Amino acid sequence: MLRHSVETCPDDVSALEQRLDALTGAGARIISVVWQARRTEDESQSAAYDARGSFVIVSETHEAGILRERQPVGEGIEEIDAGRA
Repeated sequence: MLRHSVETCPDDVSALEQRLDALTGAGARIISVVWQARRTEDESQSAAYDARGSFVIVSETHEAGILRERQPVGEGIEEIDAGRA
């Protein structure tokens, strides 16, 4: 059974590289990596370009276990069990 996870990674290329290496080293296949801007309360669209954001990683594994929350380098990662949504 394939399990998909969606997690965030800090806006830091070396932290992203470490997380991708950890996922693939554990046998995961990376589906997508997207950078997203942090949400701002400012109504000006230009404020979004000045804000730092995070990377969103979508991956899949063949593990049958339930995905769980892990702590990467930097800030916390939240994984979502796509099969239970």
